[in-house]
Amino acid sequence: MESLRSSIEGSQPPNKRQKRKTVACRRCHDQKTKCDGEKPCKNCLQADKPCDYPMRDRKVTVNESYIQQLLDENERLKRGVNDDTSHEDTTEVTNGDDERRGDNPLIEKEAWFMPYDPSPIYIGEAACTGFSTRVRQLLVSVEAESHIPRTSFIKDAQLDAALNTTAQWPSRPQAFLLVNTALNTIGKCYHLSPASAVRTTLDRAYQDLRSLDQLAVCKLFILFALGEAYSIRSPLDSAGTLPGLHYFARAKTILRVVPERPKIDHIEILVMFALYNSVMNRRHSAFRYIGSAMRLGLTIGMYQNMAERQLPDKAARQRRVRLWWTMYVLDRMMSSKVGYPTLLKDEDVEVDLPTDEGLTEAQKDDFIDADYLTASISLARIAGGIIGSLYSRRKLPDTFSQRVQAVFRKLRDWVEALPPSMQLRQEDASSQVARHIVMLHLSFNQCVILATRPILLHVFRISNKIGGATEEISQATLALASTCSHSAGHSYRLLMRSWVNGSFFTLDYLSAQYLFASATVLALSSLSSDSLAKSHQNDTESATHLLRQLSMLGNLAASEFCTHLDAVLRSIATFKASRGESSEASTKVQASPAAARPDTVTTEMALFGPLVGDFLTQTDTELGVPLLLDDSALDWSAWAGVLADQEPTPGHINIGL
Repeated sequence: MESLRSSIEGSQPPNKRQKRKTVACRRCHDQKTKCDGEKPCKNCLQADKPCDYPMRDRKVTVNESYIQQLLDENERLKRGVNDDTSHEDTTEVTNGDDERRGDNPLIEKEAWFMPYDPSPIYIGEAACTGFSTRVRQLLVSVEAESHIPRTSFIKDAQLDAALNTTAQWPSRPQAFLLVNTALNTIGKCYHLSPASAVRTTLDRAYQDLRSLDQLAVCKLFILFALGEAYSIRSPLDSAGTLPGLHYFARAKTILRVVPERPKIDHIEILVMFALYNSVMNRRHSAFRYIGSAMRLGLTIGMYQNMAERQLPDKAARQRRVRLWWTMYVLDRMMSSKVGYPTLLKDEDVEVDLPTDEGLTEAQKDDFIDADYLTASISLARIAGGIIGSLYSRRKLPDTFSQRVQAVFRKLRDWVEALPPSMQLRQEDASSQVARHIVMLHLSFNQCVILATRPILLHVFRISNKIGGATEEISQATLALASTCSHSAGHSYRLLMRSWVNGSFFTLDYLSAQYLFASATVLALSSLSSDSLAKSHQNDTESATHLLRQLSMLGNLAASEFCTHLDAVLRSIATFKASRGESSEASTKVQASPAAARPDTVTTEMALFGPLVGDFLTQTDTELGVPLLLDDSALDWSAWAGVLADQEPTPGHINIGL
């Protein structure tokens, strides 16, 4: 776990460890303590602090040709700056490697807005629904396949109606059941509130309700709402009322105004408001609540360390720390789901990572596991980085390939640093793994899918453009596209296993979203010409069936995703029909050693495969993306036209996997 912590605190690891003699790191030098000169040093490692050394101005010997190369590069950069200054009013990009170096070739130049009344809706390219629309537009046409607006959520009028009713207190046994359900399900993934304090407050409520203030009552009712939502295993009642909605409405009426100087309890309640809004499939509201919670956290300095003399109670300090990092995780994960920028820069956060050091066993039981939360923090940081580097329209200094390499290195580092207690082993396939561990790996798989599915779509686009051949697609590109398919298949199997063993929560937003994300990728992968195509098709059908089951059971997000997935499947049928295939036509199989047992390939196995490893070790690799094509190459309608004009390929469609 220490390696995972150090990877979070530091930046990229150095390529080669340098020997240092009698040189102390900056922290040891400032504190006047003996430094062992390691990277990181023992003192910084024990204090869980970043460790960096002052740069020494040493004399080195270099070739004259290298100096000339640097001078030429400097002159070229100066010319580039002058060109940008003289053409700052134009958006046209000139041809050439250097000018297009930082472009993202896989997304459009302009932001994506869908016309809607009363105002246009922004569609993030990173959103799963946005990706499914891009798939449909590529398979059929941009004009025929528009984005499907979200309609399956608790409407404002429904929420207003619930606010006008008064939810009654549940019976004492039911209240404890609901609270324990919330703490032992979603409370294993995020910090909600200290468990023992919540149970003590609940016990007081049924002894003397007047002894509680309104803030405590509010917290209990939002816990009731989450507990009821995560208790449901059967279809909704005849009225179709979402479980927990009346409890949520009661809590919301209590916390009408957040005070100028909020307490930790206020922020915990807002975090739980965000989580329940996800159950209601009100994604924008959930994003707003977690943003409000983070800003309140900023006002009371939660992003900074509090000295022990100012807050001697270690449990109280860890409550602040765990709550802050929970907000951090939710902000970045919610942002990555819809393609929004993150609220706060990583370099502005100075608070320590969560730890169990100094806590009693009873206090440890009060909080989410420190190592688990640390792993979630690292993953959330990677997810935020994916949005900022792979889905950005800004010109960045690195090539797209270099940015993909950086993301994959971080993903591999995350896997290697994961404690054994959180790893998924092959023998776990036949046993029940704790739900929060499964959710952690589903989040990891989603990060891999998020980073690679534009490449998968690109491979499909190119391979069909050139009539089924793959000579123009690099092996690295094919490896990344294959990794996307394997990750989707792994997520599908984890979710199906959870459904079978009873650990799948019917109304959980993330479970539905991960199922939809994997089904969309598997549906596209089913058009491949390799031996996994039939397996992908079968998995797509099973995932679609489960998603429909969730929709019938009242999962609002699943209802929305079903609409998108059905549209994707119709587009695939249209695409096949245009090439003389039936929907049931068998796919031509190409032998592939890696495809022998698709049900055993995990995301980690795909990530550490030899082709991906080769890609990460190369310093000047391109993914085969059309970096040197003109701007029309980035226009989806142009690509759709290419597919529409080409001759049908009878028998099979080659996606190159």
